[in-house]
Amino acid sequence: RYTIYKAYAILMVCVYPIGLPVILAWWLLRNRVDLKKANRTANQHLESFSGIWGPYRPSRYYYEVVESGRRIALTATASFVPPDSVAQIAVVLLVAAVFLFISESLSPFSSSVDMALYRWGNGIILASMYVGLLLKVDTSNEETSALSAFGAVLIAANVFLVVAVLVQSVLMVFKWKGVANSARMGRPADARRVPQP
Repeated sequence: RYTIYKAYAILMVCVYPIGLPVILAWWLLRNRVDLKKANRTANQHLESFSGIWGPYRPSRYYYEVVESGRRIALTATASFVPPDSVAQIAVVLLVAAVFLFISESLSPFSSSVDMALYRWGNGIILASMYVGLLLKVDTSNEETSALSAFGAVLIAANVFLVVAVLVQSVLMVFKWKGVANSARMGRPADARRVPQP
């Protein structure tokens, strides 16, 4: 039974953490010339994959591969360090800091709202790991009320992020409705007046 599960785990490692980013990188590199163009949204060949490159600036068309690497690194690196140890939290904290630096350096999103939400999410991960590290090494002689304040701030930040994502989703729905109404009325898409996220 263990051998069967081990074989299954190896297969899934080949499919998800290795296979998907490789396939994604291959597709993006294959279409890089068209993806770098300013009018890439008009290309029918690329339209069905717009979820992969759509949020990013044309010069950062490849960023979904970096994002996949970030997700995998945040979850996988912890499994190679002894569980429930200070080192495990420190490694994840370091990975989060490296990817925050990368995202800030590249500034990949075409929308400033998307970039702000991404920055906020990265900041929450970084702060959560930092507080977890402080709690694990117990460097603070503060009372439990001070530690509860840390927890309350992190919870508030996470709630704010969820609300911000919901607001952005509502704005996107209004934008899509504006595009659909413009198409029915025969007006060009540039003439529509819809909220921009």
